[in-house]
Amino acid sequence: MVSNSMPSRLLFMFMALRLFAQSPESAWEARSVLGFQQTAASSADSRQSFFFDFFIERGLSQLSAVDARFLLWGNIRLASVPQQMSSALSLLSPSSGSALQSVNTNRLVQSAEFLNGVELRLWRLRSQTVQREIGFIAQYGESGPLTPKDSLQIFNLPSASSSQFATFQRLYGTPPPGTNYVEFVLPDQSSFYKQYGAGFRVTTFDLANSSNAPATYSFTVGQDQLVTGGRYRGLVGRFDVFYPISFGGASFKFFYLFGTVSTHLQTRSAQTPAPFLDPAQPLPTGPNAYDPDVMVVTSPSMRDYYRIGIGVDALSLLTKLKISLK
Repeated sequence: MVSNSMPSRLLFMFMALRLFAQSPESAWEARSVLGFQQTAASSADSRQSFFFDFFIERGLSQLSAVDARFLLWGNIRLASVPQQMSSALSLLSPSSGSALQSVNTNRLVQSAEFLNGVELRLWRLRSQTVQREIGFIAQYGESGPLTPKDSLQIFNLPSASSSQFATFQRLYGTPPPGTNYVEFVLPDQSSFYKQYGAGFRVTTFDLANSSNAPATYSFTVGQDQLVTGGRYRGLVGRFDVFYPISFGGASFKFFYLFGTVSTHLQTRSAQTPAPFLDPAQPLPTGPNAYDPDVMVVTSPSMRDYYRIGIGVDALSLLTKLKISLK
């Protein structure tokens, strides 16, 4: 299990207090988004899942977030992120023994992500209907699985006479005598993976419809332990895009498209040989993770990842529907 992050929680509580102390002039300054997303790591299967995302943005002056130059913002997300469980593996069809498509035994486990930061807007481009702000941002956050047990997968150990055994042995060592299965699982961390970065954000406001959330594009460079094996190592670039879409008229923008990419900015991509492993039979006929003939392999995440999806601002939508029904 992982512990809560006290710095992130305190900063988030501070922003929540500001929200209650001073009502925002725009409803989008605090929004709760429910949605559906696809997430995957490099050379890994993608997975679709639901998510809940809460975002708040407040100007540190008495101005609204549209006019403020210096802002404080925070984001908390309960969703799924890719976690590497082993090197790339190719699964074998139990019926024919033929190789299926090469996949990575990644699981997108239930996880939490906290991201907080500040923004200093440097340039403003304004027309009658659109206002674009270009600002400098600095952010700090934490992310990781709530429990590693959801990431567990068990495979049949290749026999010593198999051509895959030498590759497996080179990657994970010699299995103990009497071992019939291998189990891949995430490490049980005492804290979330840390991340920080700095960069630029472009924010586009629709002045004709002030209730609409702005579209944002952010790029930061920093470090992210989720991408670099649980340690600060090298530079990681992060791209974030958030875009409101119209539905039912210009004044009804409660659907959002979003995307995130985190990539290790290294000169060469690491390439690892991929042994072919056969998935073990599921329980109750298959092995348990704690059986003595199961070899346990623990490996942190060391891959780039992305997520893309669509969400709806549930509170704003319910408010709009309530008004329409009156």
